[in-house]
Amino acid sequence: MRIILVFFLAINLATIATAQPVYESTGKSGTVFSDLPGQGMDQSPQGEKKIDLPPINVLNPLAVPPPILAEPEVAKSAAVPYTALKISEPENGGTIHSNTGRITVKSKIDPALQSELGHVIAVRLDSTVIPDTHKTTHFDITPADWRMAASSNVEHTLEIAVLDASGNVLFKSEPVSFFVHRASSR
Repeated sequence: MRIILVFFLAINLATIATAQPVYESTGKSGTVFSDLPGQGMDQSPQGEKKIDLPPINVLNPLAVPPPILAEPEVAKSAAVPYTALKISEPENGGTIHSNTGRITVKSKIDPALQSELGHVIAVRLDSTVIPDTHKTTHFDITPADWRMAASSNVEHTLEIAVLDASGNVLFKSEPVSFFVHRASSR
């Protein structure tokens, strides 16, 4: 019962406070606003101006829908098995022109890479696994990766695999073979 009385008292006080006028006058430091006439004035009360404030902008609370029950963690972490993973760039048997070793890799995966579960794509270039993994199906092999992994052969082999958060291989692509052409200064 006391809570209800305090609540109504607070509402009444807020209403009374908002109904009071505000007075504007000029003081030593500039404009002064007060709820009492004649406060902070350097001049006569004739220099004071009464300001009627507009009503307080009060919004009604919005109805908040009840929270959606979270699915069990088992359902969230259950990965959908991958059915396809294919390298579309570089093309199998194709030639890439790169003097630096930067190679763009594009792949297609079905279903989409489940990065929210920690799945990443790992790359093997000429039998060497590149340490960096990727969270997208479109990425570049950097010149540093190229120098570390590429063999001195003219033909190179590229393979990718989807790894889970623990580093286990979930699905592998078929390897593609391609050639890298470097411009010469002859």
